[in-house]
Amino acid sequence: MSNDEFKKRFLSFHPLIYRISYSILENRDDADDVAQEVYIKLWEQRSNLENIRNDEAFVVTMTKNLSID
Repeated sequence: MSNDEFKKRFLSFHPLIYRISYSILENRDDADDVAQEVYIKLWEQRSNLENIRNDEAFVVTMTKNLSID
């Protein structure tokens, strides 16, 4: 997956990622950290993301899990 493909596919979820992480953590800095971690993990696993059917559900689940950890 190229950089441009990654951006098109996942950057639009940033407000959702932030909103979910902030609702769990109730701290802006921590919510920003989780959002960054989500994108790092997505980027590192970009070669395995082709089989995901629902990008939004995947990102929401990842965000919730990282916020809880």
